[in-house]
Parts: sequence; C-alpha cells; structure tokens
Amino acid sequence: MALMVAVIVVQGCGGDDKDEDTAGITGTVMGTVTLDDGTSPEGVEIEYLDTDATVLADAQGRFTFKSVRAGTRTLLAVHPGYEVQQVEVAVTAGQTTDVAIALKRLKYKVSGTIQLEGASSHEGITVTLDDTAFSTTTDAQGRFAFEGLPSDAYFLVATKEGFEERTKVLAVTEDTVVETFILPAIVDPSLDGIVFMSDEASPVGVAVTLEGTAYSTTVDNDSGYFRFLNIPDGTYTMVVSKAGYVTQTRAVAAGAEVTTFSFFLELAPAP
Repeated sequence: MALMVAVIVVQGCGGDDKDEDTAGITGTVMGTVTLDDGTSPEGVEIEYLDTDATVLADAQGRFTFKSVRAGTRTLLAVHPGYEVQQVEVAVTAGQTTDVAIALKRLKYKVSGTIQLEGASSHEGITVTLDDTAFSTTTDAQGRFAFEGLPSDAYFLVATKEGFEERTKVLAVTEDTVVETFILPAIVDPSLDGIVFMSDEASPVGVAVTLEGTAYSTTVDNDSGYFRFLNIPDGTYTMVVSKAGYVTQTRAVAAGAEVTTFSFFLELAPAP
C-alpha cells in the first residue's frame, strides 16, 4: 500500500528559509499533532530524520525536539491507520520553532456481491455496517460498495424481506472485496385447511395432496383440520379426496400469511 506524504514548510520565528547548517548552533522545535477524526493523538510517533531521533506525542499531541541544528530539518509523523505526514521545518539558531501537524485517517473501499436464493434479480438487499452511518442497497446483480471507510473492524449486515438475515465480520485495513454470499429464502408454514363432510361423517382419512409435488397429508382428527408445513411461496392445485365422496380440486396460493381453506365433500352418486 502506497503511503500518501504531504510536505509542509514551517518558518521559525525571526529566521529565514535558507539552510544555515551552522555546526554547534541549535534551536528548539516544539509542535502539536492532531488526528482529523478527533481521536487522541497520544502515542503518535514523530521522527527527526536528520538524526533518527524519535519522540511520542502526549495526550494533547505535544512534542519537543531540543538542540536541533539550525537549518531546514525534516520531521516525519507516523501513526497506524493514518497517512504519513512529512514536515520540513526551518530552524533558527537560539529560537523556538512552532509546528502543527495534522494526520488524516486512511480510508478504503469495501465492495462485494450478495445473492438471493432462488431469485433471478438480487436488487434491493439492504447492506449496512452495524453502528455506523454506512448503508446502501444492492443492484440487480447483487453488487454493493462503500467508499471512505476508516480502517477498523465492522459487522456487515445484509437483509431483505422474505430472506434470512446474514452478518459478516470485516477487518478493513485496505481496499476489501467481500466474498459472494447468499441469503436463504425464509420458508414458513403457509397452508391450512378444514374438511367438512356432507353427511356429517368423520373426515378422518380424507387425503389432501398438492398436485405435482411431494406434499401430501391425511386428516387424522374429527375437526377436519390439516396443515402443510414449510411450503415455498407459490400457487398450487390442492386435491381433497376420500372413497365414496366427490373429489374436490382447487387452486391455492401459499405466501407470507397463513391462509385457511375450507372444503365440503359431498357423497358420490350411487352407481
């Protein structure tokens, strides 16, 4: 990862910008470093490149170099997760030079693809980074992207009605591509029914099937109630039958809401 380096020239009080480089004549450099996101600057490393001397900023961001040779000197401010800042300081013999350094937080791009189980379009999935203001939705291909993310650990949450929520943990220290993942469809109980018999006989033994599928059941109670569990959304043909009665066939729709269908079986005509 390439480091972004900014150069600032700071003039000492009463000095000029020419490198006097006078041996044995020194000045003092006093400075303050700040972080653009408001984080405490304590521990920011300031290097005096001419001598390899290093100091750490205090909780207020203050630092000091004493006995700095007069002339143009170079300081380097380094802190994990922030852009490196290089500062050229014009030091005047016998004087104190003040310098202010501001470090910018490194920011990255996070992108990826999320798909919906069994869907032809993956548009409209809500993607958020938990406990942040970052939120977006996917396009038809399921693609999403966030720009300008500081390095940190995040919980990426993907949600869409009718599908299970998924969460991924991301450690962002560079531009990051999230591995493609799929949101499973939520399948709920969706088809209920009651069978009544025209002769008031018991409905026990009535067979109920969804034509063209493996779903079938048999009424096992005198109330005539039956239920199909875990039926995917869609339209089906329900067949209700019992020997000696006229078979009934009806189109039924399974969806997010449970729907109860009633059937009335009439006695079959005598042969």
